[in-house]
Amino acid sequence: MIDVYMEYFEHPYLFSLFPITLFLFAIGFAAQTAGLVKAAGFLGLYAMVTIILFVLGYTGFYSLRYGGRALRWWRKQQSAEY
Repeated sequence: MIDVYMEYFEHPYLFSLFPITLFLFAIGFAAQTAGLVKAAGFLGLYAMVTIILFVLGYTGFYSLRYGGRALRWWRKQQSAEY
């Protein structure tokens, strides 16, 4: 299964946070309908933390990729001048 993720996504372990988030939201919704408000609140909080980690992780990976490309371009431009 991880091979399928590797073909479509660059960081499959980070992307695995997405199904975990959906699972936490579903359990939180079920707890809310069952009347367990405190448990639903904590599950919602944990789901929001996984979303934040997901967004920060991919932002970091893409900014590093862009920074690497910009650095390679800059080095190429600097070497062409001399």
